[in-house]
Amino acid sequence: RGRVISKFSELFNEKNYNTAINTLYSVVEHFLNKYKGKNILHIAIAMQGDIDYENGLSIKLKAIDGWENVPVCKLLEERFNIKASMLHDPECLLYTEKNHGILSGAPIENAFILSINNHGCGIAVMLGGKMYLGSKGKTCEISSSFVPYGDNGDFYKIDEILKDKWIKEEYNSSDNISALDIANKARSGEERAKSIFKNIGKSFAFALNNSAILLNPEKIILFGSFCKYSDLFLQSTIEQIEKLSGEGSPSIVVSAFDENSAAVGATLFAADTVINELNFVD
Repeated sequence: RGRVISKFSELFNEKNYNTAINTLYSVVEHFLNKYKGKNILHIAIAMQGDIDYENGLSIKLKAIDGWENVPVCKLLEERFNIKASMLHDPECLLYTEKNHGILSGAPIENAFILSINNHGCGIAVMLGGKMYLGSKGKTCEISSSFVPYGDNGDFYKIDEILKDKWIKEEYNSSDNISALDIANKARSGEERAKSIFKNIGKSFAFALNNSAILLNPEKIILFGSFCKYSDLFLQSTIEQIEKLSGEGSPSIVVSAFDENSAAVGATLFAADTVINELNFVD
């Protein structure tokens, strides 16, 4: 029912294949030991990077050295003798929204969710009331979209703009100031800081509009750590996308869920998988 009943985190000591896979094993073992005696039906994985969800394959994780074409589900099944499934983390977020969030019970057939944080920008799409997974789980990515920024006529990748690093570089201060400090200056009315977030919002609208033209969503949901600045850039995004799309522009909202959302969505997907595989006899 979308409830988190237990939570455990373990950070990587090193960003390489052996450390990553052993950390994954360690996290799974933690829960299996904690719930000894329970009948664990499935292991659910929300995975970043490029994945082949049909074959349980993690194709690439840029942050982990040596992590390519890793059969994550097969490795887990062989080690723990429990079935496993894996989805790209934005699809997991969409699954949560569809079951318990903004899309739950709503007469919405077409929507997409964007996960925005300092690692990048991911997307998941619902078309005709069903999650669209495309070929090998890589669908509709907009992170490499080139968009205009400011008034200088230059174009940049949208996933470079939607980061704390961009905010700090644009503010161009000799002081050791954080992106959050700049955001607070904008909230206090400083025009220099406000203009950065306004320009970010406009650039974001161009990327969203490109996707909206193709997918015609009724709703766009934003999720992730960058949304803590939504009070500063979202209105600018909405105004710009209305200029680009006219009256048919989609509504844009921020998810109410926290960092647990991807894990919840992965588990809901796994639950549906288990139910679909049940054989009922007369």
